Amino acid sequence: MKDQDFSQLHRAQEEIAKDLTAFFESDDFSHCRFVVNEFDLFTLFLVSAAWLASGDDSRQAPLVAFHKAHLLAMVEGIMAGQLDEVDSERQETLVTMVGNIAETRLRDYFSLLQKAKEQDAHLRFSTICDAFLVNFFNYDDPQILARITPLVQELFHQAQQSLAPSSSEAQP
Repeated sequence: MKDQDFSQLHRAQEEIAKDLTAFFESDDFSHCRFVVNEFDLFTLFLVSAAWLASGDDSRQAPLVAFHKAHLLAMVEGIMAGQLDEVDSERQETLVTMVGNIAETRLRDYFSLLQKAKEQDAHLRFSTICDAFLVNFFNYDDPQILARITPLVQELFHQAQQSLAPSSSEAQP
C-alpha cells in the first residue's frame, strides 16, 4: 500500500458501513439514541481488524496514518455541524478529545477481540457486537445481538478477503 493511499481501506469501510446502515434501517430503532461517531469507530475497528488479519505484522504501520486521517475527518464533520466558527484552539481540543475517545474505544474493541481469540468465531463476534450495541445506543437486546452478530462476522470476513495482499504486492 502506497503512503496515504487508503482507497482499499476506505472501500472496505464504506461497504461495512453501508451494510450495517441497511441493518439498522430494516427495523424500528426509534426508541434508541444513536451515537454517530460510535458507528464510525466500530466500522474503523472492523476494517482495521480485517486489514491486520489479512496479512502479516508489517501491515500495522499504514493503519496509524489511516486512523489519523479518519479521525481528522470525524473532527471536520463535528466542526461543520457547529453554528459558530471553530477557532484553532477549539479545533485542537476537538482533535485531542476525539483522538482520546477513539484510542480508548479501538483499544477496548481490540482487547475484546484478543480475549475472545480462543472462542469460536460466533461467540467472539457476539462479544464484540454486544459491546458495539451498548456503545452505539446504550441498548442491550439479545434478539438484536443474535441478528447482528452473523452480519458483522460476514462483513469482517468479506473485508478480510478484499484487503488480503495480492500476489503482486507480496513480491519484493
